[in-house]
Parts: sequence; structure tokens; C-alpha cells
Amino acid sequence: MRTLACLAALVLTAGTASADAPFTSEDGKFSVALPAKPTPSTAPLEVAGQKLTMHLFQVELADGVILVSYLDYKDDGGMTQVQRIEATVSAEVKGQKGTIVGKEAKCDLGKTLCREVVYKAHLEGMDLVKTMRNYLVGRRLYQIAVMTTATKGTKPEVIRALFDSFKLL
Repeated sequence: MRTLACLAALVLTAGTASADAPFTSEDGKFSVALPAKPTPSTAPLEVAGQKLTMHLFQVELADGVILVSYLDYKDDGGMTQVQRIEATVSAEVKGQKGTIVGKEAKCDLGKTLCREVVYKAHLEGMDLVKTMRNYLVGRRLYQIAVMTTATKGTKPEVIRALFDSFKLL
């Protein structure tokens, strides 16, 4: 996904986080505990010839940025759910010229397919680490991610609490 460039810029100007509070997106049909009110935006995205709209919610942190996003695929692209989520993760890491670090994890949210990955990338002179969890619910793809500079990083327990707070409505 092409969001890494805009997220990298946010890492340089990150603000201060407050206590986590629930955020609900009625249109996105999810809730998640965030340390501050997110900034919403949309971005056009082309995936396998499909022109899509990515809905983004960003929260700046002292050491990086939190990104929660979703998009709706127009069709299954001739792939199974497992193939779609594998292709999505692979395309993002490859597109950012990243390297997966650590072990990839399959997770679930009820009966929802999920994939968790940590990857490193070098962008605009910065070494970045992105920890992301992708959920595929029908044709809707959700991503919850934390991106930090490789030198600072966000504590794993903070990332885990964020990921575990994500709920479908």
C-alpha cells in the first residue's frame, strides 16, 4: 500500500499521546482503543486493476504513528480469502522494498481471517519498522498498524493492546 510515504512524514512530526479511548467508525463497522482522536482521510488506491478508496484514521505518537484503515474490494479477484490476504501482505512489503522480520503470525477475530507481520523498510533516509495486522472480512480489508523509526520503536505490549482492542461492530 502506498501509505508508507505519508506515514514516514508523520513520524518526523509526531505529537504526544494521551490515555487510550474507544474510537468507533460506524461506516467502517469497527471500534478500536486509540490514544487520541484520529485524523480521518481517504486515498485512492489501485489494486489488481481495481480502483478502490482506502479510508484512513491516523494518530500521531511521540515515537511514530498509528494507522487504522479499511477498503472494500469490488470482487474476490479470483482468489480465496487466504490467497487474498497473503497477496495483500506480500504486495505491501514488496512495494515498500521491505524485509519481514521475526515470525509472521496468523490470528483470528472470531471467524475472521487475520495475518500479523512486522517488516522493516528504508524510506526517505529513514529506517522504519511497521507492525501490522490485516483482517479480511468478506471483501473488506482492515489494517491496524504502528509505524516507528527503527531506533525508537513502540513497546510490543502497547502494540498488542492496540491490536487486541480492535472489534468488528
